[in-house]
Amino acid sequence: MSDLNRSKTFAVEEVKGWPSTTDVKGILGSIIRLWYMYDLDLPALIRGKILHTQTDPLTDREVIEIARKLCESGDNYSGILWLEALLQRKQRDSDGNVSEEIISSRLAQYYNQYDMPWKSVEVLEKFQTNGSKVTRANYKYFKIRAAEIKTARKPFSQISFTNADEKYKELCNRNNQTVSHMSTLRCFLTKTSIPFIRGREEVLNQRPRISMFHDVISKSDIEKIKITSAERFKDSTVVLTAGSTTNVHMRVSQTHWMSENDFTRRLTWKIGILTGLNTTFRKRVSDSEPFQVLNYGSGGMYNPHVDPLQGTQSPDYLVGSGDRLATWMFYLSSVTAGGATVFPRLRVRIPVVEGAAAFWFNLVDDGRVDQRTVHAGCPVLLGSKWVANKWIHSNAQMFVRPCKARHTPYL
Repeated sequence: MSDLNRSKTFAVEEVKGWPSTTDVKGILGSIIRLWYMYDLDLPALIRGKILHTQTDPLTDREVIEIARKLCESGDNYSGILWLEALLQRKQRDSDGNVSEEIISSRLAQYYNQYDMPWKSVEVLEKFQTNGSKVTRANYKYFKIRAAEIKTARKPFSQISFTNADEKYKELCNRNNQTVSHMSTLRCFLTKTSIPFIRGREEVLNQRPRISMFHDVISKSDIEKIKITSAERFKDSTVVLTAGSTTNVHMRVSQTHWMSENDFTRRLTWKIGILTGLNTTFRKRVSDSEPFQVLNYGSGGMYNPHVDPLQGTQSPDYLVGSGDRLATWMFYLSSVTAGGATVFPRLRVRIPVVEGAAAFWFNLVDDGRVDQRTVHAGCPVLLGSKWVANKWIHSNAQMFVRPCKARHTPYL
């Protein structure tokens, strides 16, 4: 205990923090999320191997805690898989701080909760003579319960997921656009109002227009944003329909809103030139919002959502400015794996490329929210993802992109 106290004292004094229960739960959730989203090999993951990267293996107690979290959330199937993989490791390598009997007892308990007591019997079979009194009693109980089941024994199978979840997951792993769709896309140098300034635009979707602009922010500007934001990060929140914000599991990242200065005004001006939109920030009826800088560590993600505020309470500087017409997202880093921005309804996938930016419109011509632009930030598998968002509002674009009368539904 004295070693733990010394470690905690050092962390609090030098690192200015100590993991809370919430932090630990967040880490467990991230591991589970990455395993599910990227179909990681479970035995390899427990050994600490992710793709081609080797890190410290998970301890017996860590795996047991992950399995417990899964089962408490109602996913006994996944909890059982984790304990099965741990038991296989234990049978090959007896090292660890938890005995095979304890792991088997927990696994038998989860099989019983899954209404498969006959599997509980199989797991505890080897301990019926030399096991503890509790283990032998549980073995007898599971055997009686298994005998009472008269119906056909159900197979051990995974719960089904919604089609939307599967599309999100598939896009996070790979680009699945059709050949015919890809043939309509192109890359070109965009013209701007200043003849010698061009943008290297890659069109990823025509309707609605989703593009990626390459080499639009320098390494020095990226470093300046990171240095400015790193010490000011707070846990990201999500705006609710009533206008309040909350920390929820749909978004796992750190956020900082940059103050307006000459540096941010220069970047905002450049976005305006490349997009042809009015982007000037003002203290009243602003054309755009300040830069929102985000950092996503391993497991960091943002579930499917749309960007428009849709009538939620806005800061004073946005009153009368309309809604978020368009989104510009600077990529301030690259990642080794994961982290793509995906549009499940359009099957569009934008990889994380340092120095590039994603750009798309959130509203259709008559001002309605374009539900096709539902998008998500895939969990970061390896690396750290940095982005800076700039939201451009609609009312300042009345002469640049005028509204049209409502027409045939776009969906």
